Amino acid sequence: MSSYATPAEIMMRYDARTIGDLVGDDGNQVDAAGLTVDANLQAALDDASGEIESSIIQAGRYTAADLAALLAGSSNTRFTLIRLTCDIAMRLLSERRPWYELNDAYLKRVEQSKETL
Repeated sequence: MSSYATPAEIMMRYDARTIGDLVGDDGNQVDAAGLTVDANLQAALDDASGEIESSIIQAGRYTAADLAALLAGSSNTRFTLIRLTCDIAMRLLSERRPWYELNDAYLKRVEQSKETL
């Protein structure tokens, strides 16, 4: 199973420059083209997807197969799953850089993702 969001989808929801700052380990910002194949970004998306699956399994309301079917379907609800994955991934990326201060809008989305889960 792959993550519920792609690097392109997170870049549609968050500024690629911010993401590039958070994933780069050598002091340089990773550009948008580099983000599409960045291992740190993919790890955050995978971890976020795992966090979502863990939450739904613990709650006993849905299964991983339910989420996969939602993502593959044509319902607009799939975009909520993608956004939730991106929001959690941004939180995980910001935790890689504890001194990096996310702005209030990003922090609000992080809090909303916690409430949704």
